[in-house]
Amino acid sequence: EAAAAAVPAVVSGTEFVAFARVFSGKVRSGQQLFVLGPKHDPCSAGTVQPAEGGVHESLEGVHAMRATIGQLYVLMGRELEMVDEVPAGNLLGISGLGDFILKSATVSSTLHCPAFTALTDSSLGIIRVAVSTKKAGDLPQLIKGLKLLNQADTNVQVLLQETGEHVLLTAGEVHLERCLRDLAQFSQVEISASDPIVPYRETIIPRPRTDRANELIVNAEKKQQFATFQDANFYLKLSAVPIPPQISKFLLDNCSRLKQLDLLFRQEINLFELPDEKREDVSKLSEELCELFDDHGKFWKAARRQIWAFGPNRVGPNILLNQCTSGTLANRPGGFIETALDAADSGSRLAAGGGEFDSNIVHGFQLACNSGVLVEEPLMGVAVVMHEFTVSAHQAAPPVAAAAVAAGVALEEEEEETGGSAASSSVSTFTATSGKLISAMKDLTRKAVQLQPCRLMEAMYKCDVTVTSEKLGQVHAVLNKRRVDVLSEDMTEDFTSYHIVASLPVQESFGFVGEIRLKTSGLAYPQLVFSHWALVEEDPFWVPTTEEEKMLYGDTADRRNLALLLVNSIRKRKGLGQHSKLVEFAEKQRTLARKK
Repeated sequence: EAAAAAVPAVVSGTEFVAFARVFSGKVRSGQQLFVLGPKHDPCSAGTVQPAEGGVHESLEGVHAMRATIGQLYVLMGRELEMVDEVPAGNLLGISGLGDFILKSATVSSTLHCPAFTALTDSSLGIIRVAVSTKKAGDLPQLIKGLKLLNQADTNVQVLLQETGEHVLLTAGEVHLERCLRDLAQFSQVEISASDPIVPYRETIIPRPRTDRANELIVNAEKKQQFATFQDANFYLKLSAVPIPPQISKFLLDNCSRLKQLDLLFRQEINLFELPDEKREDVSKLSEELCELFDDHGKFWKAARRQIWAFGPNRVGPNILLNQCTSGTLANRPGGFIETALDAADSGSRLAAGGGEFDSNIVHGFQLACNSGVLVEEPLMGVAVVMHEFTVSAHQAAPPVAAAAVAAGVALEEEEEETGGSAASSSVSTFTATSGKLISAMKDLTRKAVQLQPCRLMEAMYKCDVTVTSEKLGQVHAVLNKRRVDVLSEDMTEDFTSYHIVASLPVQESFGFVGEIRLKTSGLAYPQLVFSHWALVEEDPFWVPTTEEEKMLYGDTADRRNLALLLVNSIRKRKGLGQHSKLVEFAEKQRTLARKK
């Protein structure tokens, strides 16, 4: 067996050579082996053995393919030495696996071998750029180069947007430069890249009790604010509350584990069909969630039994809660965790709840979580509470229509001379009503978020810098210009250099490595790794209202507002309306004299 990871090498042109290690046996050139994917289960392998001539045959249900080993290489520095066979314990390069391996795989002579765990990304792709060719006819070459780059680099992500743009997600500025250089080499065409795009998040915070002058706000609104929507079909009443940071961070760090709970809740998988390890992990996750919610007061202790969905993409750090005590959703089972674990009984409970519009409400919530109210960035740490949902009697979904829409079945019946069938009209009416509900839920969620104090969150790097004592002052001079928070500064064991740990905004990281090396003559060694999302505490729309604030900041508060600058720059990039004045001082305008 051998574990292989795709790495590029130039062998008679452009070819991929898998970097591998032999764990047992011998690998020979021309040998037919199985390429096992990360989802391969040796228990379902059966008695399938390699067949002659079946080089590209796919084995359905076992996540494996047959492949013929090409030339073998031993890595000798920068050179590749060809060999006929490699015994166990050695590192080698294998050609001929470029069509079978995406990122990493396990190569074995038998299907009964368990697959190695897939490689996990050491850093999160945080910087996004759109790439294109300078000549339209070179697009096929660009696509080929992107495929090669996706195989060669385990940390890069290649995406195709709905607009047709090809996007690269990289870990940082240096990684981005390397990826663009490799992409130009793989595609052999001239490439143009857009300006780097840094992601942001939007959130809400509890209403502050003091103003900017540190004075107690006397007339602070303590009542909960609701957003309502009503028309001839529905009545909805929502509110938005901030999620405690500990819960939000836990949900963000366990998205892959939450996906299993969501699949159980929607009955797409059965709890008892999962492997023992995954079943124990799901049970452990539910216990951790319950303990975490119970530790944050009465509201969140009750909220864990009212969870309806997570978002965005059904696994994010936002929560939809069902607190309806009357109306259509009063009898709906709201315990997401309990319902997911009770896989045998969940189907009857959901059906008894009468959730004809259940998926429409969740879909509207997911759309709202993907685009906030400030800069159309995803939400984070927001809980949307459904207080009331009522459907008018004539808009309740007919049984035939509800079943057809839920199953995705198109009812085909012959149309009579007087018009279409009753079932077809019921389905079309129910579908139109569902679309209205999705749109209403999305807009009402955004309105509920807008009623709360909205804030921006920016991505942060953990910056580790090792520098000699002579250049310590130059390092701090560079750090102080970029909104850096120094977390620790310690002398190394040899007492000749310092190790600095700081938190650096991703937006401020462009040019940071080059500048710090230039200022220190190459004696500082910085390393940037994505760390967390930090709250920008300033209110982007704050204006002085009290006498104390006007005395400190002036009537117009024309001092620099970092949050407003970030909001305006993002909205300008996206083509949205900006919160800025075109004419600052109209009284200073003058009329030019006409010269005849």
